[in-house]
Amino acid sequence: TRSTRYKFRVYSRNVAGESKPSGVVTFTTRAGLPNPPVRVRVEGKERSDSAIIAWEPPVLEGEQQILRYNLKLNTVTDSSADSATGEVLEFHTTDDTKILINSLLPGTLYRILVTVVTAGGEGPPSTPLNFKTRPVSPSAPAPPILRTKASPYSLNLLWGPPSYTGGSVITRYTLEMYREDWQQLYTGPDTTFLVTELSPGKSYRFRLRCHNSAGASLYSNTVNFITAPAPPLSPQPPIVISKGPYAASFSWLETLTNGAPITSYSVEMCLLGDTFVEVYNNKETECVVRNLKPGSTYYCIVKANSVVGQSVPSEVTVYHSPPAPPEPPAKIHLVENSDSSLKISWEQSASPGADVLHYNVCFNNGPVVKCEETEFYVDGLSSDTQYKVRVQAVNSVGPGQFSPVKMVGTGTPLPPALPGEIQLSSRGHNFLKVGWNSCRAVKCYLLERAPADSDEYMAVYEGNKTQVKIGKLAPNTSYTVRVCAVNSAGSGPWLHATFSTDSVPPPPITKVHKVLKESELTISWQVKDKLQEGEVFQILHSTDDDTFSPVYEGLSRQHTISLLPDISYSFKVRVKRDTSTPQYGPFSQTLLVKLKPAPRERRESERETKLVESESESSGAFEDSHVVVFILLALCLPAVLAVLYFVYF
Repeated sequence: TRSTRYKFRVYSRNVAGESKPSGVVTFTTRAGLPNPPVRVRVEGKERSDSAIIAWEPPVLEGEQQILRYNLKLNTVTDSSADSATGEVLEFHTTDDTKILINSLLPGTLYRILVTVVTAGGEGPPSTPLNFKTRPVSPSAPAPPILRTKASPYSLNLLWGPPSYTGGSVITRYTLEMYREDWQQLYTGPDTTFLVTELSPGKSYRFRLRCHNSAGASLYSNTVNFITAPAPPLSPQPPIVISKGPYAASFSWLETLTNGAPITSYSVEMCLLGDTFVEVYNNKETECVVRNLKPGSTYYCIVKANSVVGQSVPSEVTVYHSPPAPPEPPAKIHLVENSDSSLKISWEQSASPGADVLHYNVCFNNGPVVKCEETEFYVDGLSSDTQYKVRVQAVNSVGPGQFSPVKMVGTGTPLPPALPGEIQLSSRGHNFLKVGWNSCRAVKCYLLERAPADSDEYMAVYEGNKTQVKIGKLAPNTSYTVRVCAVNSAGSGPWLHATFSTDSVPPPPITKVHKVLKESELTISWQVKDKLQEGEVFQILHSTDDDTFSPVYEGLSRQHTISLLPDISYSFKVRVKRDTSTPQYGPFSQTLLVKLKPAPRERRESERETKLVESESESSGAFEDSHVVVFILLALCLPAVLAVLYFVYF
């Protein structure tokens, strides 16, 4: 039998018999390996960090003695495995049939094997014992963080599992936010949560804890997050108080900033049908708006501004500006006047918000006269007198301001009609020279003319003369001329007359030549234009420097005349037109001719002739008959003096 002591002694025996026994020798059989312990178990309550393991000793063969028990502790990752697959944590040795194992992890699955050690060695392990420590609450998780950038009205939070789960799976998380007290926002297995219904620019405090089968962890550290700012909240409608027809005061309450300081408030106004126009932009919550239109309806709103943006407009406040007194009448002017009356008018006064009831008219700071219309007539005034006029409009609000002073004056009596008729003193083919009788107390005369068949008069003259030459007229045309007298009161009645211009005169003689042979004188000439039908050349002569008579009429451009000796001749050429009243062109230059006298007198006569010819050739033709006579007298004077000289000497 194994592990059994046996005693031995030896006898010797021969034929003689047996000897005495030897000394006793004890031998023990070799012990076999012991059997494993049985009924390995956990005693007592389940613990989180320790366990009492107990077992029953095995039945040993022979006299074997149990020296000790060896325990091997493993963590188990697969509870269905036959052997420990986890990490070997530690060995324990005891000679008792139970042992307290400490420093275990909560909620951890362990496997323990127990072996028996005898003198024969260490026996096989016992049946594996799997046991699990009681789990504990997990450690506090880290505080949540922002998953995305903060928005004005929400925060998207994110968190992770705790560093220590307490030996059990985290079943849920609880997120809380502080609002006067801690309030639960979320509980569940997710690790993200979107917090909504927040206010812009506000700071919010959060904390987190987690749960397992053993219970809840401690709370995480609190964390603060600030929502992003937003445009300010819409202000309350403005309160509008009238400050008269042209101004109003606005006031409003400060609005919520939504996380960004308000930089300014904007006040906008508009009339019905118009677009809103900003009339104020500043930090103050009140203002005065001026230059309003009286009697108008305004729609008013307020907006708040910050660096983030502009708020939604406030609700509309409707403001009715009160009417104002009328504005001063404009453009007062004199409609008509006489030497004893005036009539004035003006434009309708602007009267915002109320109709004009009437006008007050004041002459020379005298009593106010009420007038219903925009014109006023007054008579019984002094002639040629200036008056100060002011006009004031009145509506239901009251009287407006007086207009600026307007000076208006009565007139002087118009001048009378000119006495007599218009006289024609001379005329030509392109002019008429007219005259009229003068009038007393006249500033000037106006002379106008028009074709006889037209009423479109053209001003010809304005001045103090009573005889005027009207030029640049058409030949052989009838004209109506009219003249009136003008004084400070105006112009008097027109005096009319009709006259006609002459036809175009025959053409003038341009050059005249003479050829004297003995007693015959040949005269030739040139004309500016061709002769028309009914026109002939005419030569006139004179021997007494006073009376000219025709000596030739015809179409030839030269003519020969027999002269008598010792007689001074004067010749002129012109064109004659045969009409009902003959017309004549201007004379040519005058030719002076005298035959040589007897031989005794020839020397003096030649000198006289040369002098006459020299004077005659230097003279020119003139249109006016009086001027021609004067020139002829001047030319004849040397000849008369020569004759007297000859007779005397």
